[in-house]
Amino acid sequence: MATTRTAWHVLLFALLSQRAPRRYEVRSEVPLTAEPLRADFLLLLRALADAGDAAGTLKKLWRLLPKAAIVEFKSIGRPYRSRNLDRLLAYLHLYYADQTEQLGERAELSACCSWPRARRRSMPT
Repeated sequence: MATTRTAWHVLLFALLSQRAPRRYEVRSEVPLTAEPLRADFLLLLRALADAGDAAGTLKKLWRLLPKAAIVEFKSIGRPYRSRNLDRLLAYLHLYYADQTEQLGERAELSACCSWPRARRRSMPT
């Protein structure tokens, strides 16, 4: 026996549009960002990983990571700006909501913000 699905969002939108106070505008199916959300990097621990393999870069980072880490890279050309942390935390919440079964506990997901170290310039003598 097939089940009939009702498009509740459409009906609720119509109801809210008609019955909401005039001071509110009701919109439906609204994109929340101008661009699609994309993390700079997603680091995933391989199931059959060899714990003894050596990293060639960011050597202290790898042993600190859980099963998954979302990395936001900041460069000299695109430095950290206000609300970047909000976006990174949103990525974490969205990824966890989508990958809960694969990750298990929330502690198996972390965030990392990476930026180049400022180099010291030698002073003219």
